[in-house]
Amino acid sequence: MKWIDSSDIKNWANKRDAQDLLPLLIRKLIHASVDVESIDIPAGSSVSTGGWDGIVKTNGQHAYVPSGDSVWEFGVDQQAIKKAESDYVKRVKDPLTETPADTHYVFASPRAFTKNRTWAKDKSQDNVWKTVRAYNASDLEAWLNICPSVSKWFSAQIGLHSADKVESLEIWWDEWSSVTKPVTSTELLLNDRQETLESFKDLIAQSRFMFSIESDSLDESIAFIYCAANSLEQTLRDNFLSKAIIIRSKADYDSIVNNSDNCIIIPVFPEFEGGRYALDKGHSLIVPVGQSKSFKGSSITLERLSKSAFTKALETMGLIHQKAWQIAADTKRSLTVFRRINTDGKLIKPYWSSADVKLLVPMLLIGTFDSNNESDKQMASMLFDADYDEIDKFLQNLSLGEDPFVRKIRGVWELISFRDAWYFLSNEIDDAVKERYRKCFLTVYSDENTRFLKELEERYLVPTNEQYEFSVYMRRSLKNTFALLALESDNQSDNQSYVDSLLGEILNESTTWNLWASLRDELSIFAEAAPASYLCGISYLVTQKEKVSELYRSSSNALFGGHSLTGILWGLENIVWSEDYGEKAVILIAKLALLDPEPKSNYVNRPINSLKEIFKYWHPQGNFSSDTRIELIEQIHSLNNELGWNIIDSALPYRGGGTASGISKPMWREFREIEKVTYGDINCFANNLYKKAIELINSSRSIIIMLKRGDKINDDNFDLLGAVHIYFNHMITATNVTIAS
Repeated sequence: MKWIDSSDIKNWANKRDAQDLLPLLIRKLIHASVDVESIDIPAGSSVSTGGWDGIVKTNGQHAYVPSGDSVWEFGVDQQAIKKAESDYVKRVKDPLTETPADTHYVFASPRAFTKNRTWAKDKSQDNVWKTVRAYNASDLEAWLNICPSVSKWFSAQIGLHSADKVESLEIWWDEWSSVTKPVTSTELLLNDRQETLESFKDLIAQSRFMFSIESDSLDESIAFIYCAANSLEQTLRDNFLSKAIIIRSKADYDSIVNNSDNCIIIPVFPEFEGGRYALDKGHSLIVPVGQSKSFKGSSITLERLSKSAFTKALETMGLIHQKAWQIAADTKRSLTVFRRINTDGKLIKPYWSSADVKLLVPMLLIGTFDSNNESDKQMASMLFDADYDEIDKFLQNLSLGEDPFVRKIRGVWELISFRDAWYFLSNEIDDAVKERYRKCFLTVYSDENTRFLKELEERYLVPTNEQYEFSVYMRRSLKNTFALLALESDNQSDNQSYVDSLLGEILNESTTWNLWASLRDELSIFAEAAPASYLCGISYLVTQKEKVSELYRSSSNALFGGHSLTGILWGLENIVWSEDYGEKAVILIAKLALLDPEPKSNYVNRPINSLKEIFKYWHPQGNFSSDTRIELIEQIHSLNNELGWNIIDSALPYRGGGTASGISKPMWREFREIEKVTYGDINCFANNLYKKAIELINSSRSIIIMLKRGDKINDDNFDLLGAVHIYFNHMITATNVTIAS
């Protein structure tokens, strides 16, 4: 695509800012073209610092950037050849610290400089420099045409605007962040997201990459991409931002993929289906997705900031603590809602909020549905209490304008932002629509995956799109609405009772193993929204050994079964973080572990592994005090001696340390922050657990564990030998033999 021609460049060369901006333009073009090992090209007020205008070292070959070491000189003078000659003579006489024979020499001018190639050829024949090049306005035009991100950035700098749907990520952020007062800071996207940021860095470290960023809105995903890139070390940051381009139409996407070099493409258009062809053409992709969509491949999910993290980010933007805290509370930490606050601090309602509430609220509750799926359409008609044609017409009207309520992608209707819609509409949810939602929820989530009706070895034959009656889009969005009803409503106590009752109708003593397995992808959210009902359902399940055995059997082979038990474990792990329900969740994980036919298998996560991670006090997980952890271990030991000692063995310190993995964490429900443990805390816990373990010695294996771990205990008062003596005397009492003291 062509946004700038040589005449635009030559006209710009006459402006006062050209001398300051040209070095920055060249620097961005170099970053967009090759992998830069080092680069020093001062721009702006730093231009007149003396020395070379640019010194570059690259690892790759490119038409416009020499491989290896190169030095650069720039000039905007009208007589470009005179400037080129003057700089060349000066640098031949004094190359400073550079070695000319090993270094490429490049001169660049935004002027016509029609004899640039002849001049460069003549200078090459001097055999002073490794090669000599000279670029003019036409060369810069051609270079810009294959670097779309820099081209769009430069267009904005010189006041050119086009009607296409392509944006430089850098320019997009400048415009997007400036809408709020005060200006949105990068901290509002990055605060308390260090693990997510590290995942981002790991993914972009590959030479070619494709992954998605999932958040409440597409804009939040794009903003995170910019902020994450901006946090990188300078060379990596400049490399990334010089290549990153937002594309909002398929036509522009196809053109850039086929005619540009080495872009980082951010596709934001309905027809985007996959980026394999773009990868093959040498590009990378980061795909922003909303909460109702799924992406096949690597994905990063942006969890909502905690209230304290959101508040701290607002404070970095200049707000006083009290006001920042109030905004965090009022907006429910939604970035989309926050952006609706005007300069007077008042919330501006979206235009769609004045539409028919009787149709807005059902769309809020259904979230997403596939108009290509007849069952989805029937369910939508039931929830909307309207004919489908009326629904479709209503949604078509709300998909228009600059601030739409919904959008339609390949037949799938979806909310633009769940939290934005929830903020403005949740108070309009009445008993009538809640009853229709109940019927919808029970119908969709009573649908058993058809592959579990097949024999184990035949399950893989069932196509993904034939496994459920309802679309994956509807299944995914309804569970999010379920969580919002429980956790984000003004009448939270009433809604908590409502969702508890609703989940109780799905998960109970009559729930088949097929349905438990079919709900794998929903159970973690169900557990967050209705922990009491979820634990009640699991309590029934662990007493029904045949069902649990079938779940383990169907989890034993990825090809034939899949990880049927994983969802159940994720749900329990989420509840482990709850101060009210965490202890019960741990005991239920232990009961599942006792039913595991292959506890030592490393295929998929096992309950025993979850327990071991929970009780590693040096990497604490779950909201338990040190004393509570020891009490829970004692309870597990009373359930089963061997399981208890497995946990003790894992929880006691290892010589040389150990490794730990994170358990599942809630996405929606906030939990109390865990205080960081000190070495003193860890030693105290180890000593107390060792003391309790001595009381529990009841087998030769337990003695071995204690002897093996005893060297890490910092207390000489533990009478391990005395405990062993009592144990053996107890074991041989029946033979009337006594061990001498």
